[in-house]
Amino acid sequence: MRRSGFGRLGIGRRPRPEPQNDQPTARQGRNAAAGWLAYGLFAAAVVGGVAAILWWGTRADDDAATDLVASPESLDIAYSHSHAHRHADGVTHSHPHAHVYSIPSPDTASAPGSVPAAAPARTNADAATGADAVTGAGTAEGGAAPVAAGGPSSRVWTVVYGDDGAFAPERVEITTGDTVRFVNESAVPVWPASNIHPTHEILPEFDPLEAIPPGESWSFTFTENGWWRYHNHIDASQTGTVVATGATDTGAGVAPLLADMTVPEFPPFPAEVDGEALFDDTVMLAEFVERFGPAGTAAALTEAEQRTGRYCHDTAHDVGRLAYEIFGPIAFSIAGHDCQSGALHGATEAMFADRGTARLAEDTNALCGLAENKFVRHQCFHGVGHGLMAWTSYEIHEALGLCDQVHEDDAPSCYSGVFMENVVGGLSGLMGHTTEYLLDDDPHYPCDVVGERYRADCYYYQTTHMWRVFDGDMSAVAAVCATLGDRSKELCFSSYGRDVGNLTRGDPAAAVELCGHAPAGADRVECLSGAAQDRFWETSGSDEAIVMCSLLSDADEAGACWWTIIDRAGDVYTEPSGRRGFCDRVPESWRARCESQIAA
Repeated sequence: MRRSGFGRLGIGRRPRPEPQNDQPTARQGRNAAAGWLAYGLFAAAVVGGVAAILWWGTRADDDAATDLVASPESLDIAYSHSHAHRHADGVTHSHPHAHVYSIPSPDTASAPGSVPAAAPARTNADAATGADAVTGAGTAEGGAAPVAAGGPSSRVWTVVYGDDGAFAPERVEITTGDTVRFVNESAVPVWPASNIHPTHEILPEFDPLEAIPPGESWSFTFTENGWWRYHNHIDASQTGTVVATGATDTGAGVAPLLADMTVPEFPPFPAEVDGEALFDDTVMLAEFVERFGPAGTAAALTEAEQRTGRYCHDTAHDVGRLAYEIFGPIAFSIAGHDCQSGALHGATEAMFADRGTARLAEDTNALCGLAENKFVRHQCFHGVGHGLMAWTSYEIHEALGLCDQVHEDDAPSCYSGVFMENVVGGLSGLMGHTTEYLLDDDPHYPCDVVGERYRADCYYYQTTHMWRVFDGDMSAVAAVCATLGDRSKELCFSSYGRDVGNLTRGDPAAAVELCGHAPAGADRVECLSGAAQDRFWETSGSDEAIVMCSLLSDADEAGACWWTIIDRAGDVYTEPSGRRGFCDRVPESWRARCESQIAA
């Protein structure tokens, strides 16, 4: 039975030893650079970022720093971070972690089979989780066929890690209760561990807590049904899957999610506190989420973003994850929508880390059903898509299939989160996992290989990748969108407009100019509507959205722009007074229509 509760999220867990000689691959370096480009372009529109990303959903908090130390012997890249949380006693605890990537010089390079510094020994409590200590490879079974272990109903399966840097077989299907032995037949250490890298909190027991040296092995018994994805903690791009089936309590063993809870009351965020400090002080961030609530904390981050230019969406993801850990599922109704709904998306990621997908449809309907309007409901299911993409280790077809489990009216919102995570989070490689569903020289992939019902939704986020393919040439991006048919073309130009909006923040006239690359008529209207909408995620963006619409002289273009931002105002202004105030600021010719649409 899958356990629920905060233990899945790492609260109160002891720090995990880190590998000492893992080196970033060339592909990880390229993907990190590409990811930085994509995150910059989506600075005001990503979830995410998300992205960021489901594996961050397992971390209560994070504070990171990177140092380069050069010596005659090596170049050391030291990456340190700490996980922080508050206990019931009000005391904040921080758990430090450190990675050191040591690139030796040719004269001092270690032998290929060198082993990292020893990790702390496993305790008896660790062994009781179903894992065996690392042993010599001579005790492992040779070949792929399973052998009996501990009784006629239990078998041992062998997965071999070889010099090609791959687990073979990459996927093994077992009966729940069977054991999988990981044999290291390579010349370098390997560290198989549960997703999500680097915290391993999806199935935390599935972790040897140390690297397996060459010629040795480690075994783990899977006692729960599930698709247990794992990776090499030393190089997280090397992955595998164990599919365990046969237990009778799957799904039913996960208690229904109870979202009908009393909403806590929070005091106003203190005006004397500079919200920019929350970007860098993770202990402070956790304290403020608990004291002033996720919505108030995210609002402070939004104010700091507008004042300093620092991108708040990713930090808001951390806010949402903390809110879920502190307050439980009610975090979805108190997350707020600042920072492009980043806190809502982070809460979604934390839910998947906590509960998995055994009750996906029930969980998401219970949570997203709390949304007060269609815009917020879309954001909720969009966040679900982000979480599913990371949950499946960026296997886009499987993530889309999971989206199909939610109500058909909400599935497109879930698809949009999958495709956005693919383009934004999947490029970064910052946490080891990267997407295989983008090609540097192909503006269409993966939209041309997914099922027909997903294709148009794919193009709604594909233009960010096209921008990268064409080295920032927006006219080339518009030309590709123009070649598409029907709904795909419509959403491609909407995506183009969103990217234009992000590229021209603070300069509405430049947005109008870039939308001029779209063919006149419906395509240009989609671009302008997307660019106006992208400026208006929060109430603070209303002025710039109004200015942009005022610049348009074509009746169809201006009409579409005004209707777009009037509709958005009805979503982001939750009080009647705010809606009336917005309508008072639009041109007189649109005032009555605005009032009848949202202020009545």
